[in-house]
Amino acid sequence: MKKFMFALLILFYSCGSNQENKSGGEDNDLVSAENIELSGNYMIRNIRAENVASEKIELKFDSTRQEFSGNAGCNRFSSGYERSGIKVTFKPVVSTKMYCEGKMEMESAITEILPEITQMVLQNGELVFINENLDPLLTIEKIK
Repeated sequence: MKKFMFALLILFYSCGSNQENKSGGEDNDLVSAENIELSGNYMIRNIRAENVASEKIELKFDSTRQEFSGNAGCNRFSSGYERSGIKVTFKPVVSTKMYCEGKMEMESAITEILPEITQMVLQNGELVFINENLDPLLTIEKIK
């Protein structure tokens, strides 16, 4: 059902509509992320379908430089990105290479999914990065 709703959202906005689209029920409100200002600090909520909010992984986006950085508890990582509307692609990630028991898996999970990301949408106030199959890969929430 989520894939269907993502597909409808992508189709609706790729046709050039300027209306804010909302579909689904109270738990699945989707809106276009086309006009979202990406700059700021975010907390990662989900990686793929796994809730990782308790890990308190923070990302920082700089729209002016089209860069982001983060830390999953051990190493710092950063990358550039390109964005056009809801389309987004991440450049190869660079990171420090320290060894930290129990923290490396989360860093690997984040850096491995970035090349798969092709688009972004908003769902229930969170920014969801999806792949070409419309699978949610990374869900982040802006820190106020």
